[in-house]
Amino acid sequence: MNNLRITTTDAKIGIDISDGYYQMSSPKGEQRITTTDPKMSVTGSPVKVKIDSYQSWAERGFKNNLDLFKHTARLGKQAAINGVSRRARDGDRMADIKKGIPEAIPELAKRNSRPRMREFGYGVIPKSKPKMTVVGGQKVNWQLGSTKIDYTPRKPHINYTRGNVKTYLRQKESINIEYIDTRG
Repeated sequence: MNNLRITTTDAKIGIDISDGYYQMSSPKGEQRITTTDPKMSVTGSPVKVKIDSYQSWAERGFKNNLDLFKHTARLGKQAAINGVSRRARDGDRMADIKKGIPEAIPELAKRNSRPRMREFGYGVIPKSKPKMTVVGGQKVNWQLGSTKIDYTPRKPHINYTRGNVKTYLRQKESINIEYIDTRG
């Protein structure tokens, strides 16, 4: 009988893998800050306060000679006007006697002999405040400062190597057929 011997070899695949590589560095940006200081200057003269309290003292009765004379003259003038006015009224009343209105003299005597009613009120003196004037003073001048910021960013450095997968045929497939003669 005749025999065949068949031998086969399988194909083999080889795989080479190289890993990917990633490296990144991020340098800091550059920053510059410049400032100017604020400034202040003060100018001026010493402060003086002037207080004029004459009106307050005058309301209490303490006046200078000129104002006292003016006040007294006003009072005298008003008293003279009032006296002339009263006498003119009394004269008109006396003239009414001709019209037959009796008893003018006793009426006038009674009115002029009785004391006048005096009115008074309560008041607080002085009524006016002293006048105050401020002379001089300080003036403050400001010069504002400033801040300037310059910033330069830096780009990151990136190194990247791709990974790789390589396949290849490590062993070829094969078929071997042999005839074996067993006859003899």
